[in-house]
Amino acid sequence: DSTAPGKKLIDRIIETICGCFQGPQTDEGVQLQIIKALLTAVTSQQIEIHEGTVLQAVRTCYNIYLASKNLINQTTAKATLTQMLNVIFARMENQALQEAKQLEKERSRHQHLQQSPVSHHEPESPNLKHLQEQAILLIKQSEAESERQSHEGDTYSQRDTV
Repeated sequence: DSTAPGKKLIDRIIETICGCFQGPQTDEGVQLQIIKALLTAVTSQQIEIHEGTVLQAVRTCYNIYLASKNLINQTTAKATLTQMLNVIFARMENQALQEAKQLEKERSRHQHLQQSPVSHHEPESPNLKHLQEQAILLIKQSEAESERQSHEGDTYSQRDTV
């Protein structure tokens, strides 16, 4: 589509479904199918629809609720709106919770890294941690050896301690 090249296929599908509702003159069977299709799309775990597309789906169900002369379609549209909004808000709350957990995890990791005097990487295994501890010990021994040699006035070169 040259008018909106970045538009997702699901957005076009929802737009097409919503476009089938033409007001009170729309066939009652078509109204019911629109409601069912929109409910399926909005509440599906495999489909992600956002912003304007969600609004269009909700608005169409609301318009069917208002315009339909069929009591069953009105009741179904109302129940669909309730179900859609419950799912949308549950997803929003879940996403906010996940983001808060991720932020807390990053904050905790950042604090841990600031407190660690040796490394900015967490050891991945006990063997790696053991090697890291050995390296620290060898560095300290080497520093102590260098300091002792400088105090003794030795002129020989520093030995490799590794």
